[in-house]
Amino acid sequence: MFKLFTLKRDYEVLMKDRQAKADQVLSLEAKVKEMDRLCNEYAVRASDAERDALEAKQARITQEYYNAQLREQLEPKECDEKCVNFYNYRKCANCMRYAKIRDKYEVEK
Repeated sequence: MFKLFTLKRDYEVLMKDRQAKADQVLSLEAKVKEMDRLCNEYAVRASDAERDALEAKQARITQEYYNAQLREQLEPKECDEKCVNFYNYRKCANCMRYAKIRDKYEVEK
């Protein structure tokens, strides 16, 4: 009888241990699922950040191109020596800015 009681108690201890390990496995599985979800979320964030960085780089290149064009348009252009006002900057400003338009200070010969 004593042996039966001991076996029963050992069985109960083993069942409790088994249940504790099963609970531990379930909690570990939940942690693994949570980690997988976080990894997927971080992967999506990383791809979004990479896409945003690429778009920003392309926008910067485009802006630099437009800035270069604008800088070229706004830079004063030198008149050639054929211009009547070549040596007078104030009178030659229109010639420098609008090379194709006849200067209003130009004197007809």
